[in-house]
Amino acid sequence: MNADGNENIPIGEDNEQDAGINDGRNVRPNLGIQRAGAFRAQVQLEMANFHALKGRLGGVEQSNRFDPERYNVISLQDHIQNGPQRRTVIVAMVLRINVDDKKAEAQKKYNGNARGASTTVQHSRRVLLMCLNSEAGHNTFMMFQGKSTNSKLFDGDLSLRDNGQMRPGAVVLLVKPSTVENFLSGSSTPILELSRPLVLIDDNFNFPTRPIVAHGIDSSGCILPNARISIQSADVFDTECHGRMCDQQSLMKAGCMAPKCACMQMNQSGKVAISWDLKIDCEDGSTIQTKFMSKQFTREFIMTGDLPMNVTASSFSHNVVDDRLFDAGQDVCDYINLRGGFKIVLWVKRGVVMDQGVDQPNNGLPYNAVRTTVQSGNLNHHIVRIIPMNPEKIDLERLQAIKFDVTAGFRVN
Repeated sequence: MNADGNENIPIGEDNEQDAGINDGRNVRPNLGIQRAGAFRAQVQLEMANFHALKGRLGGVEQSNRFDPERYNVISLQDHIQNGPQRRTVIVAMVLRINVDDKKAEAQKKYNGNARGASTTVQHSRRVLLMCLNSEAGHNTFMMFQGKSTNSKLFDGDLSLRDNGQMRPGAVVLLVKPSTVENFLSGSSTPILELSRPLVLIDDNFNFPTRPIVAHGIDSSGCILPNARISIQSADVFDTECHGRMCDQQSLMKAGCMAPKCACMQMNQSGKVAISWDLKIDCEDGSTIQTKFMSKQFTREFIMTGDLPMNVTASSFSHNVVDDRLFDAGQDVCDYINLRGGFKIVLWVKRGVVMDQGVDQPNNGLPYNAVRTTVQSGNLNHHIVRIIPMNPEKIDLERLQAIKFDVTAGFRVN
C-alpha cells in the first residue's frame, strides 16, 4: 500500500510481458503511473482494454458507436503500404503541436513519383505524431489542421482539449485514417488525414523502447529507458500562454519567445514558463544535453501545484527563490534517479545548413537565387515527455515534500 492508499502495481518489462492494458482505475495521475504493459517488439494491443479519458470517447465517436473490440491496431508502414482497411486504428503519441505565425502554406509531395507534382495546403497548426507500433526511424508522421484539412482533429472532447489532456505526450487513436497520398516535400515523412477527431486514451501501459535513429532530415520518435537526469540550470520567462494544449513546448524558437502558442483556448493556468537545461545520461552510455520546457512536467514533478496567476518571472528573481527552484528540481531528479531513473520520450531531427563551400545568394549568386543546403552534423533532440521508470517505487508523500512549494516558496524572510 502506498501513500495515496492505492496498491503498488508491478510494472511489466518491455518486450517481455503481455499482461494487457489496465482499466485505468486506481492510477496516481500526478505521476503518469503506468501499470503492466502490453507492448512487445511488434505491438499487439487489446482494443477492448482501451478506456477513453473520463470514460468518454468524444461526441463523434459516441454517435458512430465506436467499438474498440472491432478494430485492429496497425503500424504506420502497414497503412502506407496497404492503404485504409476496414476497422483499423493507429495508436500514436503527439510529439509537437505548432501554430504557424502567418498561417503559411505547407508543401506536400505526391507519393509514387520522386519528382511528382507538389501541392500546398492551407493550415493553422502542424501536429507531429509518433506511431507507437512502428520502429524508430520510420515512425513519425505529420497532420495539418485547419479549416480545409483535419478540421475536426481536436473536436472529440473540448474539455479534454483545453484542460491539458490533449498536449504533446498525449496518446491518441486515429480511427480509420485516409489513404496516404502525400509526403512532406523533400522528405519521406507521410502526411495523414482524418475525417473524425483524434480519440484520447488512458495510456496506462508501458511504452516500447525506441532507440535514437536519424535518417536524412526526417524526424524520428525515440523512447529511452533507464535514463538519469541532472539539472544544469533553470531559466524563467514570462509568456502570453496561459493554456495547456501547447504545454509551452513550442514557445521558444531560436532562443526567442514566440509571439503566440498553439493553444485553442486559454484557461486560468499561469503564464510563467520554466526552461530546464538537462543533462541526460542514457542507458547506452551516451549523454544528451538539451533544454526542456513543459508546463506538465514542471507542474507534476517540480511544483506542489499550479503557480498562482499573479506569479511572474520577476517573482523568481530573488536569489533565495531561484535557489529553491533549482534545488527542488535537482532533488526530485536525484530522488527518482535512485529508484530506476526515467523513461524519456523525445524526437530527433537532423537539420540543414547552408553549404559554405559553394556560392550562395548575395555571396556570388543573385539575392533571389536558391540556397544550396546540406545536412547538419548536429542532431537536435526535442524532449516531449518524462516519466519515472519505476513509479511503484516512488513515495508520493516524500516526493511532495521535496518539491517547490507554490505558496511558501516565494517568501524571502
